[in-house]
Amino acid sequence: MILTGKKSILFPITRKDYGYLEKLIQTIKDETKPSWLVGNPPPLVKEQSEGWLARTKEGKASRNIGMILFTPLTVFSATMQYLIDNIFYNGIDKELKNDRYTYAEDVIRIALDKVFENGIAKVEVPVMSDNKLTLAFLKRVGFRLEGHFKKDEDNYFLLTIWKEEKKNGIGKKT
Repeated sequence: MILTGKKSILFPITRKDYGYLEKLIQTIKDETKPSWLVGNPPPLVKEQSEGWLARTKEGKASRNIGMILFTPLTVFSATMQYLIDNIFYNGIDKELKNDRYTYAEDVIRIALDKVFENGIAKVEVPVMSDNKLTLAFLKRVGFRLEGHFKKDEDNYFLLTIWKEEKKNGIGKKT
């Protein structure tokens, strides 16, 4: 199902999109290029994952924004991974400081609405504790800090959002 937001359109991920996914993951791993990642990049899109390729809503001039994936943890919860293209990463800090509605924000809000509609009650995202931009961004969208953990010498925060919180207006852009 194609999902439409204020600034973006989300298309279900197909096998032909795997090359773009691999490009995003490689960009993240390449230390010479800035990149933005929410969650840890999946090695492959799992069959049980629900995911979308995000594009700008600009007709023929439309560009890829990134990909967003939700992988079930339990019957009622999922983890989110969101990979954003460098073109959109470079300006996100400025957009957030100026309190502008970003492409990334639009993508996450649209996708959350859909997974909550499909029966998921809670979505969680592990974020490296030193990734201040991502932490600030996710809080703006409505995620809350739920915990802190250590994995392979790295510190992470676990952020979550519940269906009821989103339904009650937490994280809504006014």
